[in-house]
Amino acid sequence: NQHCNAISIGQYAGQNEQGRRAIAIGENAGRFYQNPYAVSVGSFAGETSQQEYSVALGYQSRITRSNQIKLGRASEYVHIPGDLWVDGSTNIGGNLVVNGTLNEALNAYHQDSGVFDD
Repeated sequence: NQHCNAISIGQYAGQNEQGRRAIAIGENAGRFYQNPYAVSVGSFAGETSQQEYSVALGYQSRITRSNQIKLGRASEYVHIPGDLWVDGSTNIGGNLVVNGTLNEALNAYHQDSGVFDD
């Protein structure tokens, strides 16, 4: 069932219970239970139980909660060519590699002790 103002393009896209104003583009994108205001773009993106107010971009990207943006899978490389601004907390689940210099606040970090200078 496809609800009002929902869009699906691609084989099996938005096939079963696509929510209102949801968008599914790509083979199997948003196929099963895509909630309202969800966007899935890419083959198998948001294929199963995509939460509301979420965006799944890229092959097999899977949403795990509402109000989430997911870019591809863990094996993907995401490149942002310009500046990236983050308001709020940032959680890094892997290694942090910096190519260039860190700002002054981070330069105060002591590698041995793992604490910042005041």
